[in-house]
Amino acid sequence: MRALSKEDAKLIASYLMSLSLFSLSAAIVYFTYQMSVISKQVPDVLISIDNTSEKIEPVIDEMSDIIALVPPILEEVEEVRKLIPPILKEVEQSRK
Repeated sequence: MRALSKEDAKLIASYLMSLSLFSLSAAIVYFTYQMSVISKQVPDVLISIDNTSEKIEPVIDEMSDIIALVPPILEEVEEVRKLIPPILKEVEQSRK
């Protein structure tokens, strides 16, 4: 094999630079195409978000009512737990 001359090296560098610029331009074109596709989907996404917001708002309003019901439920459960040990003792005594 022979060593590359300066002229050959410049020629190869020139080809590589051209190839790099071509690759960069292809990437920019593809990126632009993808952005175009995405931008066409934005209105549908916004409509979907609006529809979802309309459906979620009543649920959020109901959540405040549900949260208000939780403390009395917890108190009732606590009272039921207090009743369980005496009931278990009574059942145990009736089985003897």
